[in-house]
Amino acid sequence: MTTSAEACRTLTPKTFIKFGGKKFSYQEIDRLASVFASELIRRGMKPGDPVALLCHNCPHYIAAYFGIIRGGGIVLPLNNLLMHEEIDFILNDSDARMCLYDVDCSGTVQKLSRSAGRLFFSLLEIAASTLSDDLSKTAHHTADDVSTILYTSGTTGRPKGALLTHRNILSNAQAAISVIEVTHRDRFVVFLPLFHSFTYTVCVIIPLITGAMLSLLPSVRPFSRVVKSLIVDRITLFVAIPTVYKILAEKDMPWIVKLILKLRLCVSGAAPLPVKVIHDFERAFKVPLVEGYGLTEASPVVSINPLDRNKRKPGTVGLPLPDLEVKVVDDSGMPLPAGTPGELIVKGPSVMKGI
Repeated sequence: MTTSAEACRTLTPKTFIKFGGKKFSYQEIDRLASVFASELIRRGMKPGDPVALLCHNCPHYIAAYFGIIRGGGIVLPLNNLLMHEEIDFILNDSDARMCLYDVDCSGTVQKLSRSAGRLFFSLLEIAASTLSDDLSKTAHHTADDVSTILYTSGTTGRPKGALLTHRNILSNAQAAISVIEVTHRDRFVVFLPLFHSFTYTVCVIIPLITGAMLSLLPSVRPFSRVVKSLIVDRITLFVAIPTVYKILAEKDMPWIVKLILKLRLCVSGAAPLPVKVIHDFERAFKVPLVEGYGLTEASPVVSINPLDRNKRKPGTVGLPLPDLEVKVVDDSGMPLPAGTPGELIVKGPSVMKGI
């Protein structure tokens, strides 16, 4: 993704990520991405090779993601909650021969097969490597080259890898930016897992493109850490799942805390958002809460409710993003009239290249 390098060079002094009391500038993440790229090439990564990421939320995950791409590889984010047998299947199916992991996943890594010359490297070990002066071997991508393989389970048994291109992901992020009006002044808090397409596109790619800042947390627990980040980091854009909004809506939070919050917008995805939760949350926090819909195969955002309160319809997934077409069809693929249940199909530049 050339946008990552362009943003890093343009906004070098600005903080991109806050994590564990430390700040990482765009320049630092750019340098770390180059470290990962050069070191992975030295260790045998070839253009087009899938490289797996088995890690928890941390800045090095983000740097490694872009480093793999910069070095010509394809990123394969792995769900760290899966059993080792499930991860083995994904590594075999994708033909991934390299995997980067963090210390919290070392137990899983010990159980994974070393067959077919599969190599496992510590994320922090790679990050501590010396940056090579010669990155001439890094690949030059086209917009339609695959950048990421995301495995998703459907109704047909084992998960399948959705092949997402640079154009897929960037077009989706840019369309979402235009709808929720993200700017460089926005501040995100990120506690959902980075291996999920919803998290990565909305909470990493969008801030990167716009020059925004993100406060990265290891996880949603303890929840008090999320609340602290909302206050201390002056978060303006909050992205979460319905369960989190239900907790916040019911939380007995002092009125002074709600008063000093800088939130301007909250976005919900990944599961249906009950209308009661929307009303309770907006009543408590006086901030718009909009629901969206997406799927991994569409990079992932498909639709979102408008910011304009008069155009919003709680209990729905809103309107399609710009450049996306959607329709409801029957089992034979024929369009159905409005109000008739069926299958939703999506067409547009963010829809995957294939599986």
